[in-house]
Amino acid sequence: MSIKQITVMITLLVFVTSGPAYAQQEVSPPSEAAGLVPGTSSTATEAVPKAQEDDRLPIQKQDQWQFFLTPYVWIPGVNATTSSLKSTEGINVPWWEVVPTLFSNTFGAMGRAEVWKGRWGFFLNGFYTYAGFSGSAVGASREKTFGPVDFSIDKQIHLDGVTMNLNIPGQISGNVTLVPSGSAKSISRLVNLDWGGRFLVGAWPLSADKPLPTLSMEILGGPRFNSINQYTRINLSGILIGNVTVDLGRFSLVARHETIKNGSLVIDYNKQYYEPFLGLRFGLWLTQHWLINLTGDVGGFGLMADDHVDCNLELLLGYRVNKSIYAWAGYRAYGSWYDLGQSLAQINFSGWFHGPLLGMTYAF
Repeated sequence: MSIKQITVMITLLVFVTSGPAYAQQEVSPPSEAAGLVPGTSSTATEAVPKAQEDDRLPIQKQDQWQFFLTPYVWIPGVNATTSSLKSTEGINVPWWEVVPTLFSNTFGAMGRAEVWKGRWGFFLNGFYTYAGFSGSAVGASREKTFGPVDFSIDKQIHLDGVTMNLNIPGQISGNVTLVPSGSAKSISRLVNLDWGGRFLVGAWPLSADKPLPTLSMEILGGPRFNSINQYTRINLSGILIGNVTVDLGRFSLVARHETIKNGSLVIDYNKQYYEPFLGLRFGLWLTQHWLINLTGDVGGFGLMADDHVDCNLELLLGYRVNKSIYAWAGYRAYGSWYDLGQSLAQINFSGWFHGPLLGMTYAF
């Protein structure tokens, strides 16, 4: 296990073990009527103006079931490196170059569903991305010529005492042309699915006499499923054209021959990972309408197959349109690291998929 993986594990353990400590602290949030965690003292209740039921913040409704459905659109670019003993190859496609290919060469389906009651909750979050590209090209032709090669006939023929001079001019020449061409097709599919639990550690007003702004902290964790599929097909063709011209006296002969050689390379790679993940989500409720969410998690920890490690980072700015609808805009990054094979045949992959995110949450 690498030092990076050990460091990540230690950091997560510190976060997780610190959660119960926060939960056990004596926090003095505003009253439940003001939309915060119940159980506050009468002094705090008097200090904070009572808010209407419609103004209560979603994470603070401790006495009822809450449901959230969030469809979203994520447009990721790719920044990845694949290395082996002999070479290192990189790919860098920014997200703005992906936008013109949406729904033609690229497609994605993303969504999140959450159920809360009190401090506890469950969620299902996943995305599916498809990217397919194809193309063909004809390379520059290469030509080689030979000749002319002289094979004139200059002979004396003696026949029955008669001598004849035979003089027939002749030559041969020609050329060989190679025309290379090829085509390539690449299809990438990536599936990420999380299903797990959520625990609200606490919510803390940043002002002693106002319920907002409020900082909340949640622990996320559960199993994760990753599926990676990469299909690549490369077709190569070489057309060899030979022309030969033979001139013999007043006669001329032209010969032509074509040879086509084809070859192809197909790589179809599939890999699935089942692994645990742990994460944190921070919410900063600035006003009754504006909020900021910061979410981060790490999965695999290098303990599963191929020393796989992945992570998600997400920063969102939200606006509460009304009691039931929230609009989101932000940036998301998904990182993945794994090793295929062993020893001299090992292939190492490291990459980030990152880009802007837009979504809507329906709360009921």
